[in-house]
Amino acid sequence: MNRNIIVTFLGPDGSGKTTLINTIAADLKKKKIFCKYLHLRPNLFKAKYKIVKDPHNQILRSKFLSLSKLIYWLILFKIYFLFNKKNFFLFDRYPYDLLIDPIRYRFNLNKNITKILLKLFPKPKMIIVLNISHRIILSRKREVKKSYLIALIKKYSKLNKQFNKVIYYKNDNDYLKIFKKIYKLKN
Repeated sequence: MNRNIIVTFLGPDGSGKTTLINTIAADLKKKKIFCKYLHLRPNLFKAKYKIVKDPHNQILRSKFLSLSKLIYWLILFKIYFLFNKKNFFLFDRYPYDLLIDPIRYRFNLNKNITKILLKLFPKPKMIIVLNISHRIILSRKREVKKSYLIALIKKYSKLNKQFNKVIYYKNDNDYLKIFKKIYKLKN
């Protein structure tokens, strides 16, 4: 392997991203495949992420601050991947989420500008979308209203029109299929 392999997991809170990533990471470890788990973006300074309670009820940033945040993330990614070669990365969320759920990130930038800047980020080899029923998600977490959650799920279901190599995970039976595809990326 001569470069980084990035596998990204997207979906609303409660869709099972973290559980699936932890299961896949454990299986990869058993097969002696080293992978790094990252949440949304690299963290250069080893500081803990601040957990935002109720992320959908925060005040949106200005357009300038939203642009600044995205550029800051881009710089983090470029620096991080400049010094981390030949690794396998599992991302729980990715900056692509800004297109799906901008309110969660208090993001307030024009969609076209956002798309242009997102093209500068490292491209995942695979995007796995946890396209779980809103009923299941609401039974696990009640982070957002049902109507907003349904709208999010629809947006996630259209990701394959914007990006290549999108796989939809709809139930536990898909796990083995996804693991096999991830394992093929590594070999």
